[in-house]
Amino acid sequence: MARSDRSRSIVEAGYDAVADQYAALEAEGQEWPRLRWLEHLLGRLQAGGRVLDVGCGNGVPATRRIAQHFHATGIDVSAAQIERARRNVPEATFLQGDLTEVSFDAPFAGIAAFYVIDHVPRELHAEVFARFHDWLEPDGHLLFTIEPEDVPGEARPWLGEPMFFSQYDAETTLQWSYNADAVFHAASTMKLAVLLAVFRQLTRGEFTLDEPVHVRNKFL
Repeated sequence: MARSDRSRSIVEAGYDAVADQYAALEAEGQEWPRLRWLEHLLGRLQAGGRVLDVGCGNGVPATRRIAQHFHATGIDVSAAQIERARRNVPEATFLQGDLTEVSFDAPFAGIAAFYVIDHVPRELHAEVFARFHDWLEPDGHLLFTIEPEDVPGEARPWLGEPMFFSQYDAETTLQWSYNADAVFHAASTMKLAVLLAVFRQLTRGEFTLDEPVHVRNKFL
């Protein structure tokens, strides 16, 4: 099911309008902490593989980093952001489109989805993750960000423009991620649960990204 025209138009118009302000947020030389997570993802992949950046924005810094050693594809709903991305990372492939509607002819070894899921009505989140699963190779890897708050769906100011947000709290997302029949096969479901658990502990300050993490599977 595609998202409503209202939510899409708010996000599309918002990112078009704030293109310059958004570029300033991700300016060269500024620390982008999520890049450390991206490095972890790319470190698991074989160089030269296909990697998708969902909600790529202007391509900086994530798609640019991906394109250094991988065949990078970026998708974004904003025409203004895609125009900038094509200038910033000419070696990558960019598509303007909605992640609830777009399709791809070949799978990806990895998918990065920073700050994009919460711009989709949360009633479609399970479908979004199912699409990610379909786009990945059998042993592919997914990296995504979520916010901890529960937001049914609202438009609120962001960088001076209206922006649509919708999400479940992290605990709810973790719970429905276990529903393998609806979203993932078992192996991918476990990866998602581990990522969410790591995210929660990181936000509580229980460890840093520089520390090793021991993961033990326990089947109930």
